[in-house]
Amino acid sequence: MMGMDNAGEESVIEHNGKKFQRVQIEGVGDGDDEYLMEIETGDIYSLDFQFMSHMGDDVVIEENWSQMSQ
Repeated sequence: MMGMDNAGEESVIEHNGKKFQRVQIEGVGDGDDEYLMEIETGDIYSLDFQFMSHMGDDVVIEENWSQMSQ
């Protein structure tokens, strides 16, 4: 369902005391769209930190999505 790059700590973004991870969501947009997932809650935000959805326990992480899309 979701993919995250495997860059480790470099891909973590901090904003207003929260930590976010860049993700792509399968089936949303054209596949090149990136979103932000709040690490603690699983909430999904646009790149400008606008709340979009709550994923919670439905999050499935594919560690090497960038390699799979090639």
